[in-house]
Amino acid sequence: LNTVAEQSLCYGPGLLEEQQADHPTRFMIQARNQQGENRKSGRDEWVVQAQRKDTTVEGKEILKEVPVELVDFDNGQYEVRYKSEAGEVIIRVQLVENGKRTNIRGSPFKPTFITHAKNRANEYLGSLLNQWTTITLRSLEDFYRATDAGLSSKIKEGDVKSLIKVMGHIKDTSAQEADLVRKQDEVFEILAHIEREGMPIEKQLRALRRVGSNLASLKEVCQKTERSIEPLVKTESEIYRKRISEFETKLRAYHGTLKKEAYYHFDSD
Repeated sequence: LNTVAEQSLCYGPGLLEEQQADHPTRFMIQARNQQGENRKSGRDEWVVQAQRKDTTVEGKEILKEVPVELVDFDNGQYEVRYKSEAGEVIIRVQLVENGKRTNIRGSPFKPTFITHAKNRANEYLGSLLNQWTTITLRSLEDFYRATDAGLSSKIKEGDVKSLIKVMGHIKDTSAQEADLVRKQDEVFEILAHIEREGMPIEKQLRALRRVGSNLASLKEVCQKTERSIEPLVKTESEIYRKRISEFETKLRAYHGTLKKEAYYHFDSD
């Protein structure tokens, strides 16, 4: 199966905030097929563009091109290498398919560079990528806990506020599903990369598996909750539809009485 942009992903220090300016940095492109499987061969056509935000002497914001190098390892992985001055960089990664460019998941990326970054900030085994992995796992777990608690709320008949909150949790979970999956995939590839470098990953891998399992069960809970509140949603919708109809009837009647009333013109002269 061929590579598809919607399943492929990027990871690495070169995509993160607060990297060391004027030092080489890099990130990986992991090609995947339609089934979400990592590709084992290369020769895909990727277009990578990096632009740094800058300001002219007149105060106008412009984008300056940042040279990039794309290395094909011929195993489904590609490494992007570049170096930037201090500031914010916008990176677009696109796959050319049948003459059409398609953004990879997460593109465009917005890494930043500072003059005094943490030690080894631009390295795969450096502090930035480790910190990003820890924070991402925590944010995924926090999302699960908050949403699970929200969906567990008991809704009494007529409690519209609670009903709306639960509906909001269901909507948010659906809207963020693609990003939740992407973040898990990125963490997995980072951990796999770290393991290839000879570093232990058991603790973080267990955390990732736990998060993945929780989010999968959360999706089922959302579907079950949506079915269970459907009668309540229908009932409240009918109540408010009736109230709106009654209000519109009264409003039309009020307008009718205004037309019948006499208006008086007072001349101040």
